[in-house]
This record gives sequence, C-alpha cells and structure tokens, in this order.
Amino acid sequence: FGTTDGSPSIILSRISEVADMMISLAMCAETGFVTPETQGGKIMIDRYATPEMAALWSEEHRFQTWLEVELAACQAWAEEGRIPFEALEDIRRRASFDVERIREIEETTQHDVIAFVSCVAERTGECGRYIHLGLTSSDVIDTASALQLRSSLDVILSSLETLKEAVLSQ
Repeated sequence: FGTTDGSPSIILSRISEVADMMISLAMCAETGFVTPETQGGKIMIDRYATPEMAALWSEEHRFQTWLEVELAACQAWAEEGRIPFEALEDIRRRASFDVERIREIEETTQHDVIAFVSCVAERTGECGRYIHLGLTSSDVIDTASALQLRSSLDVILSSLETLKEAVLSQ
C-alpha cells in the first residue's frame, strides 16, 4: 500500500486497491476464472490486478501450482507403495516445465493438462510415467485453483489489515 501517512487521499487509494483485488477475486470465483483466450493470454484483467495478484494468477504460477499438486499426488502414491521412493526422488529432482513447450504440445493435443503433463514427463524421463497417476484434469485444476484462491485471499486479508491500521491511526 505504500506510505501510511493517513491522509484521506491515501486511505481512499488503499480502499480502491483492496476493492480492485476483491473484484478480481470475485470475477475469478464467479466465472470459473477468466480464460486466457478472453483476455489475450492473461488470467487476470490488468486494470484489476495489483502486481502481487498478477503474479499469483500468471500462467507461470498456474503451471507451478499444477506441478505442486502433481508432486503432492506422487508423494501420496509413494507413501501408499504405488510409486517407488527412488522414482519419487527422481521426479522431485527433475520435474520442471517450460511454458513455450506446453503451448507447443497443446497445439497438438488441444488439452492444457495433457500438454502440461507431457512437458513435465519429457523432463523427468522414465519416472514421468508416474506423473498424473490416478488423477483427472479436474483434480489438478480444481486443487491448484483452490490454492491460488487461498493465496489471493491471504493478499487481500493482509491489505485489509494494512488498511485497518491506517484508518485506526486517524
């Protein structure tokens, strides 16, 4: 929020920032997320996005969150004995993605999650066969979206706390 001088214009500016974040989050929740196709490849609409929110809803962060979900599933399968722990360690060490490569694969598959999983599997080699084991696309997308929403709410709550402190200092 920048300076905390408590002037009315600063307070109104902070209220506006928080309102923009809340509008942005509400749009995501109500519409099932603004699609990249409707926003020129962006998940968030620029005028509603603070830099922190824009980073949380960037394509790179979305794929990173998908990877975290996939790795958590691999961990659970290893604990259940369905994936060897050596394979899990190899997956953790090598799992990564390249946004451009995902886009290339998606042109062929016409499926974002298949493109993502294929890209990660290319980088993990033989152990890549365990990635996405027992999961649906919705499992990954819904779980990752919930994590992104939680992070967004943390940003909003922090901003509201800063706003509250500025108002109370009046």
